[in-house]
Amino acid sequence: MFNKCLRVLTLSIFIFTLSLLLISCGKDAPSPTTSQDTDQTIESSENISISETQSEAITDITDTTTNLPLYATPEDDNLRFDTYFNATFSEYMKESPDFIGWFKVPGTNIDYPLVQGKDNDYYLRYDYKNSPDMDGSIYLDYKNSPNLYDTHNAIYGHYLFKGTMFHDLHQYKDEDFYNSHRYVVIVTSREAVLYEFFAVQRVSAYNYYLSFNLDPGELVEYAKHFKRNSIFDDPLEIPEDLSLLTLVTCTYEFDNARLLLH
Repeated sequence: MFNKCLRVLTLSIFIFTLSLLLISCGKDAPSPTTSQDTDQTIESSENISISETQSEAITDITDTTTNLPLYATPEDDNLRFDTYFNATFSEYMKESPDFIGWFKVPGTNIDYPLVQGKDNDYYLRYDYKNSPDMDGSIYLDYKNSPNLYDTHNAIYGHYLFKGTMFHDLHQYKDEDFYNSHRYVVIVTSREAVLYEFFAVQRVSAYNYYLSFNLDPGELVEYAKHFKRNSIFDDPLEIPEDLSLLTLVTCTYEFDNARLLLH
């Protein structure tokens, strides 16, 4: 009888441990240090960002899997949040006052509400409706403007082994996938914006920095820095008038590593 109880106890401990491993990449993932010293950032950081593509080149591109446009302008008469979703923007706001829009990476399972908290820790452990959830949310850096009009925006999400949240960003470590899945779409109450990837980095959570509020010249140099440190050589030219977007999640090539896409 003692041996049978011992076997049951051992099996229970094993199942509990396995379930913890499957939850996420680490609920206490440190947020990046923000450096306002651009020179220091360009010399020492390992970051990734995304370049906003010019509308003239992509106005006829659509995502056939949803009603989402890959680019639209505020002047478009049909551009309303409820054009693309079953619920209106205000209905999502009633569910969460921190809701700021929708985030999608076409060709992946990344298709989620986008929120912004008062810090970069809260939404590591809460869903967009503010319910406790160790899967967390996809969220904008608290230092950014919620309308995403900053010159550099950063968005974070857990890497989950079960395939949700920012799990599919890991596919961008494959160059063929990277080349064939180039875009990110963000839909706010005012517009839908398309960003195009130009760099991918693996960095340590302890020694990378993200700088915001850069002037146009600094912004271009910052983007070129990301491009130089990318794991792929992307021929995309960095435009003089650009907006940067950095996506951040966990990766496991070394201890406390992060995957950044620009």
